Amino acid sequence: MDAVRELVGLAKHPRHPSRAYGEWPSSLWHAGLCLVSLVNLYLCRRAIDAQRRDRPERSRYDRAMAALCVPMTCVCAFRSLFCEDYATRDVWYDSPLNSILLHRLLSVCSELSWIGQVALAFGAVGGDLPSGGAWFKRAAGFLWACIVVAECCSCAGTVTTDRLFFLGEEGSWVVGFTVFLPFALALARRIPGDDDSWKAARRFARVLAVCVCCYVPWGWLSDVPSNYEAWRKDQAAGKRYFGFWDGLEDAATTRRETRAWDAWGHKLLWMTAYFTLGVWSSIALVSAPRKRSDKRIPLLARELSVSIC
Repeated sequence: MDAVRELVGLAKHPRHPSRAYGEWPSSLWHAGLCLVSLVNLYLCRRAIDAQRRDRPERSRYDRAMAALCVPMTCVCAFRSLFCEDYATRDVWYDSPLNSILLHRLLSVCSELSWIGQVALAFGAVGGDLPSGGAWFKRAAGFLWACIVVAECCSCAGTVTTDRLFFLGEEGSWVVGFTVFLPFALALARRIPGDDDSWKAARRFARVLAVCVCCYVPWGWLSDVPSNYEAWRKDQAAGKRYFGFWDGLEDAATTRRETRAWDAWGHKLLWMTAYFTLGVWSSIALVSAPRKRSDKRIPLLARELSVSIC
């Protein structure tokens, strides 16, 4: 029993001392994240079950969209319970399950799964248009490739603690979506506005275009500059970085357990959005948006409405 408690981080360990507001605000936030994650796991299961009932003869596209939702939902639920910060090695529990390296590798799976859903849906909807489908599919492939580069940069940053790699990660996301933006706008404009068979595809394209239009300016004006400033501060402070093998060992074993608000407060906004809005978008994509060949009312929307109510 003691070994199990040690594994999941329930054994008592000395923690980094709390300052400022102490532990209760971050503990309340953590409890909320865990609760939302349980709901997300339930919604993911209901969405997949609804897709199966709505489409008895599911296509490879349908199956892929459902399968890719699972890593995103499960990994985010796991990371909500075992919160972490790659660069500082701050963790919620001093447990092997809170290993920084483990979480980074899981994140690669979840983030590539999510962007895979977006790329597949974009390519499928664009491919249903009378012309230009090949260009939309190429844009989707380019976006996915950019995120692969971003994941490589993030893994390198996690191992070495060099924030230049995190700058490369965020830069790859922003560059990818910047190039993708005109294609997202073009898709939203080209989908017929008065044809019910395009309803799901039209909703997907419009929401995607709005999200990309918001993300790209924020990325260039806030995300990339903040990562650049963090790297400059490390350079000015003369920070020493890990080599590959030493960093790999450190990422796997070093954990600074803390519940202090000043350790987690500045991460609250992006982590909350990531583990809620990101997962909800993945669950919504289980509907596999595309042009419908019939006018049946999808069961998925009704199932999700019942689940949420």
